[in-house]
Amino acid sequence: AYQSAGRGTFTVDPARQRELLGRLGLAQSELGFVKLAQGACQSGTAQLNLVAEGNSLTVLFHPTRLPRQPLWEGEALALSLLSLSQDYELDWNWTFDGQCVSGQAREHRFSEAPPLAAPREAANQLEVRISKSKTSWWHRSWTGSVQKLLARRLLCTPMTASWNGQPLTQPLRLSDRAEAFV
Repeated sequence: AYQSAGRGTFTVDPARQRELLGRLGLAQSELGFVKLAQGACQSGTAQLNLVAEGNSLTVLFHPTRLPRQPLWEGEALALSLLSLSQDYELDWNWTFDGQCVSGQAREHRFSEAPPLAAPREAANQLEVRISKSKTSWWHRSWTGSVQKLLARRLLCTPMTASWNGQPLTQPLRLSDRAEAFV
């Protein structure tokens, strides 16, 4: 579905991208953060770490399955990257079983370098750095709204999530009656 713009680089027509994401219910690019968390969960990770620094957000997790190559193909992670690339700049790198791959998305252009040999002691991990290029000093930080969105949506996931080292969600509390029923 992508037109090649050279080896390892693909472009997506913005109109087709919006149409596809709209049909999938991802018309708002912020829902790409939820898809990113879903992709992390599908990878088999036990922990999702989010670190907000100024105008960027870093998402880090340790997959138990080899990520797709290129990363923008497949299911949840691909939809996440496609959705977020509308308003954000993305950089990613992952290491898995001795392979190391890095890539980026800028202005509807996706590129990924061929796999390299990773250091022997490198842990399996996938890191996505998300930044917003078009912000002004008077705009509020966009990461706060992402934190609230994920805190509401990740209540019942099998993985734990942290934001800047603190738990993102509080344990789900049921009433005594609901506890007894369960």
